[in-house]
Amino acid sequence: MNLVATIHDPTFEQPGGIAYDEFTRAIIVVNYGYTLTTQSHVDVISGLKVVRTFHTACSDPNAVIVTPTDRIFVGAWFICVYDASNYRWIADRNPAIDGADAFAWDSGQRLLYVAGGDGFLLAMNTSTLRYVRTIDVPIIQDGLVSGLTYSPVSNDVYVLGLSDLWIVDANGVFHALYIHSGAGGSGNAIAVSLNALGYISQNRDVYVCGTVTNTIYVVS
Repeated sequence: MNLVATIHDPTFEQPGGIAYDEFTRAIIVVNYGYTLTTQSHVDVISGLKVVRTFHTACSDPNAVIVTPTDRIFVGAWFICVYDASNYRWIADRNPAIDGADAFAWDSGQRLLYVAGGDGFLLAMNTSTLRYVRTIDVPIIQDGLVSGLTYSPVSNDVYVLGLSDLWIVDANGVFHALYIHSGAGGSGNAIAVSLNALGYISQNRDVYVCGTVTNTIYVVS
């Protein structure tokens, strides 16, 4: 695998999340906007260049996702919803948790899962923008969620903390898959700091990255 291109633009200011819009084939990047004169904003990239920038009321955004319902969800202390066809603001939603750190799309039930740093997982109906389920994931160490993904094969949601990985099944029941050494609960202990999570549909595996040992863990 080779690096084929780089994208440079002055609007990139501490990006907090990135997503791909498969309908417009655009890349959506949310930026903190850390200077005194720059607000948090969203960049739309097409053809390896920024073609549009718009400000978002979500200060210091951590996550972004584009759903098949033609909506862009930007997550920070609350959630901003935009129309993916014209980038117009639709609504704000309070996630009722300690910030929206990660999103995952449930293609079967057409729900948007929202994970927050206080260990809660919310399921939102993207048509009504109402929360239909709240799941308490009790042992997310250090108060952060660093990854979230959904498996359409098993209908499970994977919630990744800095040192915990949990599986939440279709009934809302959680299971500890990996637990950091010294933490409570059951499962296999791994003494690493976890910071990224991804699902590969072709082989139905979940990939977890750890920073301390520079290791990628494959969960099948």
